[in-house]
Amino acid sequence: MFADIIVNISHEKLDRTFQYLVPQELSKEVYPGAVVQVPFGKGDRLTKGYIVRLTEKPECELSRIKEIREVLSDCATGEDRLVALAAWMRRMYGSTMIQALKTVLPARQKVRRKEKKSVRLLLAQDAAREKLAFYQKKNQRARGRLLAALIEETEIPYEIVTGKLNISPATIRAMEEQKTVACVSVTVYRNPLHQTQGAARKIELNDEQRAVVEEIRRGWDDPAFPTCLIHGVTGSGKTEVYMEIIAEAVRRGEQAIVLIPEIALTYQTVMRFYRRFGERISIIHSRLS
Repeated sequence: MFADIIVNISHEKLDRTFQYLVPQELSKEVYPGAVVQVPFGKGDRLTKGYIVRLTEKPECELSRIKEIREVLSDCATGEDRLVALAAWMRRMYGSTMIQALKTVLPARQKVRRKEKKSVRLLLAQDAAREKLAFYQKKNQRARGRLLAALIEETEIPYEIVTGKLNISPATIRAMEEQKTVACVSVTVYRNPLHQTQGAARKIELNDEQRAVVEEIRRGWDDPAFPTCLIHGVTGSGKTEVYMEIIAEAVRRGEQAIVLIPEIALTYQTVMRFYRRFGERISIIHSRLS
C-alpha cells in the first residue's frame, strides 16, 4: 500500500503530494488525515506530513519510493472529510494545500483533559457504621471524619475532602486499599463562555426582518431555491434574522453552522446566540484545543 502525502512545508513549489510506501507494521494505523513522519529532501531529514490518499498503485519505480517512518498517534489528526475540505479550500481560495490543512486541522495537539474528582463510599450504610465505630475505637480520627461525612453524603468532591475536611491523600489511599472508599474521576467538558446556562431569550422581529425570514421559509423545501444573501448595513438586524432561521432549522431537527470572520469577534457574537439557544451552542476555532 502507498500513501500520497503533503509535507508540512508551506512553499508553492512543494504544493503537491509525494508518494511513500506504507510499511506492513503501519498498515493498520494509516488513513486519510493521519499525521506521519517521512524522510524528505537532502539527507532524508524527517518531516511531518499529512496523508491525503491511500492507494495500491505506485506512481514510479519501487526503488525510488521511500517509506513512512512513523505515524504520530499523539498528534491532532483530521478525518478524510477535513482533508477533502482542505483540498476544496485550496482550489477555491488559491492557498497552498498545507495552509488549508493547518486551517481545518486542530492547532493544539496535546491538552490534558479537565476532570472532576470525587471520593465515593463503597460500603453499605450498616457496614459503614460498623467501620466508623472501629475507626473511633482505634482513635483513627481522620478516617473516622471522612467516613462520617460519607455516611451523610455518599460522594463528596475531592477538593472538599482534602480542603474543608482536612483529609490527606495518604489517608484516602489507605481507605481505598481497605475497599472502604474509591476515588472517581469524570471528564468535564470545557465551556469557553464560562457560564452554566443560557437565558434563552427571544427578540421580536420588525416587519422587514419578518419578511426576509418568511421568504426564506417559503423556499426552504424547494430544491431549486438559491443561496440567500441578506443585505443590510452594520446594526440593521441581520443577526436576528440568522437566529430566527437557525431556530427554524432546529425545529426541523436540523443543525446550523455560523461562520464568524474574526476570532476577535467570537465572544460578542456567540453571546448573542448563547442567550437565544443556551447550551446548544458549541464553539470551534483555531485557538481552542
